[in-house]
Amino acid sequence: MTSKHCTLRVSARVALTLAAGFAGSLLLAGCGLGDAPISNSTLSAASFSGKINGGPNPIVGATVKLYTTGTGPGNATNGGYGVGSFVQEANAVSGPGRDTAADGSFTFAGGYPCPSGQFLYIVSAGGDTGAGFNAKTFLVSALGRCDDLFSGGQYIGGFIYLNELSTVAAAYALGNFTTITGQGFFAQVGIGAPSSNNAVNGCVANGTSCTTTAEAGLRHAFQNAGNLKNPFSPVANSTLPQNASAQVPLQLINSIANTVVSCVNSNGNSNACRVLFGATNTDFSNGNTFQALVNLAKNPKLTGTPFSTSDFLAAATPQTSFYQPSLAFAPQDFSIAIYYPKLTGKTTGAQGLTFPFSGSLDINDNYYIGNYDSAALASSNLASFNSNGTLVSFTPDSTTLVAASGVSADAIGDVYSVGFTPNQGGNIDRFLIDNVTGAIVPSPTSRGIGTPQPISSAVDRQNNLWVGTQSNAAIIEVAANGTLPFIAGVNAPVNAVAVDPDQNIWVTNSSATNPAANAILVVQNTGTTAAPSYSTSNILGASIPNLGVSGVSFVTASPYSAYIANSSSTPGLTLVVPTVSGAEVTNLNVGTATSVGNGPVNNQTDGNGVIWAADGADIVEFTPTASVVTRLTPCRLGSISTRQCEGVPYAGIQSVSIDSAGSVWFLASGTGSASEMIGAAAPTVPLLSLGVLGKP
Repeated sequence: MTSKHCTLRVSARVALTLAAGFAGSLLLAGCGLGDAPISNSTLSAASFSGKINGGPNPIVGATVKLYTTGTGPGNATNGGYGVGSFVQEANAVSGPGRDTAADGSFTFAGGYPCPSGQFLYIVSAGGDTGAGFNAKTFLVSALGRCDDLFSGGQYIGGFIYLNELSTVAAAYALGNFTTITGQGFFAQVGIGAPSSNNAVNGCVANGTSCTTTAEAGLRHAFQNAGNLKNPFSPVANSTLPQNASAQVPLQLINSIANTVVSCVNSNGNSNACRVLFGATNTDFSNGNTFQALVNLAKNPKLTGTPFSTSDFLAAATPQTSFYQPSLAFAPQDFSIAIYYPKLTGKTTGAQGLTFPFSGSLDINDNYYIGNYDSAALASSNLASFNSNGTLVSFTPDSTTLVAASGVSADAIGDVYSVGFTPNQGGNIDRFLIDNVTGAIVPSPTSRGIGTPQPISSAVDRQNNLWVGTQSNAAIIEVAANGTLPFIAGVNAPVNAVAVDPDQNIWVTNSSATNPAANAILVVQNTGTTAAPSYSTSNILGASIPNLGVSGVSFVTASPYSAYIANSSSTPGLTLVVPTVSGAEVTNLNVGTATSVGNGPVNNQTDGNGVIWAADGADIVEFTPTASVVTRLTPCRLGSISTRQCEGVPYAGIQSVSIDSAGSVWFLASGTGSASEMIGAAAPTVPLLSLGVLGKP
């Protein structure tokens, strides 16, 4: 993916004009990613220490190495996914490569480069907890960004606790950015990202100028690791450091770690090691515990293995169930998700999460949620979460922001919400955002559009908003200057709108009273991607009988095919492939639906071309190249003392979004909750309006 340039201005929008004083108060100059701007200098790194444990037992005689995510001179260059640089081995204690003392302690001497904008991590290999040397023991800790660990050449972090919990956190959060080379005890762990997914400076919304920007996946991934476990604490988190209402599945993390403890506290040939490696499809002869956990994060259902989730937990014997509280009953799968419960953000004047319905990510992985009270549809608001899980904004309850059912972010510092109630015509509301912090200006500019009942929206590369409506069954373009250059009627009420990378507009429509009119439509771009052109005479359609509430996501290269999520009486994911003659689409070929369960209502494609769909109480992962369907139900715990996952943790999952760290965000309206499933998908360009498929 090429770097995106952003020159951010408050543009004149005829129909959505801001009051001059209001706009002036939002002019923010400069760039950043949430912290103070970072220089390009290399930091002078000082000495620091820590301790390595296998559960309760110190690991003696381990080899402990320090790495940065950068490469090249001074390790200051982004090298690509899985590219890191070894910078120093800890001080030897009892001979070469034996770097931990009898209590598991280690010390790095310092004097190595820790480049600004890069990150540090530690890898421990081998060692003995009393059962003999275990070459399969690889433990990892994600320390964080160099700029946050050192100041004036002095180390300002804490004492480091490297254990199975830190390794679980690193594997799930950083697995997408990891490459393991070599075999056995001599394996090397590389962690890194290309410059296109390790943004140092992001764009401030509506600033007068901005440097080239990129996605923030690597930084977000290290934040996720710290959200699961602080590297300076021996225990995992139960809530987020920046958001005490957000729940971390501590019991699940402890349970996964306890199985790893059973392997670490052996000579590597134990039954626990065989279960750990077998359940994660890890090479028993040449693999290691960190590789096994990376594999588990990517196959949390243990698909294709002879082991169940119960088998995995049973490998942790009572003597090694050190991390508590842990699960007494097996989860449905081992996916890890941060859970934002109903009423998160509730204050006087703001109802908090009640019926979250539609979500959208900006370029910096900030997440915007359209939320309303299902019992009083006229009362709605917009919420935003920073990429580190902080609840940044919750706009006041509004009777003009009606039933926020379609939320979309653009590339110039705006987020739109569309919606309607049965007794109102509906509104299009535009909010200014700071896409560095995720903050929302609480007072939107609103455009009532009469009676069309807008229900869904998407933004194109030119930052034009496309809106699908119900009552007059139309697709409407709201241009960046506020005009309405394109309005076209369609055969039935619109459900979903999406823009493909060629800037064609895809529309699904459905009618309960006239199922034969249900179809997929494409408003063809007859211009270029830089200067698109549309007319009502260039709309192509294909019937999809019984099409219900639906979503659209794209695959392959131009001309782009699409998977249609369909929640009707014939639910599934339906592939639609265009036939092209010259530059014109002449036909839409509708395939047979792939059954994925209850009926998906929304979907998105990740950076590896895998389709993720919201489907009732579960998240569906569909790999088209292998025709493999996996249903995931991340563990949600009722309380800190609960020792089992909720039987039906989510209801009415409506929306799914994938960020540049590979986390899957989803909204469950029935339970009034939002969730972030850590590292489950591949890193993805989060801002859909950029029209870029594949990894950042």
